[in-house]
Amino acid sequence: MASEYTHHTNEVTSLVYDPFSHRLISGGRDRQVVVEDVTVGRKVMARKLPKGAVVTNVLFNEALPSMVLITTARSEQQMCLLDARSGQLVHTLGDRTKENLSRFVKPDWHSNGYTVVCGTQSAPQLNFWDLRYQKVAESTFRFTLPHAALQCKFMPEKNTIAVATSTRQLLWIDYSPMSA
Repeated sequence: MASEYTHHTNEVTSLVYDPFSHRLISGGRDRQVVVEDVTVGRKVMARKLPKGAVVTNVLFNEALPSMVLITTARSEQQMCLLDARSGQLVHTLGDRTKENLSRFVKPDWHSNGYTVVCGTQSAPQLNFWDLRYQKVAESTFRFTLPHAALQCKFMPEKNTIAVATSTRQLLWIDYSPMSA
């Protein structure tokens, strides 16, 4: 049996499953984030993001199951937290860059629920945000790298981040977690 849902008006660029609420969250080039309840097969929420905010990535975090981290192709405020229950944008964050954030740049959200890391194609650095602080729009901390970081991943149970660079290198970076 196959089901088909057409809630986006353009290419879907990211898809994530929330195992707690059994919801599928999608983002697309149409600037929409759609939450679908897969148990009943219906759209629960849809949110259109501001002009120019093409969705490139959607992340779910078990520590904050009602929140979704959305990455957009913009030159500032590239990420936002969306409350998937109400559809409200809770917080925006990102750094000013020379160009729009590439669809190839993928952030990661630590399992602690409050640390986000993201590289950029225009500078060889990792940017960190601490989501516990509502006023933190720009990165809290930056770490310089030898090459631009396209994708980064917090390693489970370790204080290590794996980074894929623009020069096809894989870097392992040890760090100290942010404390309260």
